[in-house]
Amino acid sequence: MTNISALEQRILESMLLRWGYVIGGAGLRQSLGFASQAALRQAILRGSVPVRLFAMEGRRGHFALTHELAHWLASQSALPSEPRNVHKNATRRDALKNT
Repeated sequence: MTNISALEQRILESMLLRWGYVIGGAGLRQSLGFASQAALRQAILRGSVPVRLFAMEGRRGHFALTHELAHWLASQSALPSEPRNVHKNATRRDALKNT
């Protein structure tokens, strides 16, 4: 088992205990890291939500499968991080001045 899959398993277990197999509403918003429901709504309209969302008959809102969200969260931890509040074209020296 690799580190990513071990991390994914821990995230999935925690999320399943809290939300079950399907996640929506505030849980979906929080898990994706959006500050507000309006921000999530804008991402949905722009098609920039990183996991597959779907509707459920008789329910309002959007939903995602918990295991897909756990996989995405675990995969994000493997990405290199960029310094915060630094423009993409800034040099390293510029980045250090902002800290």
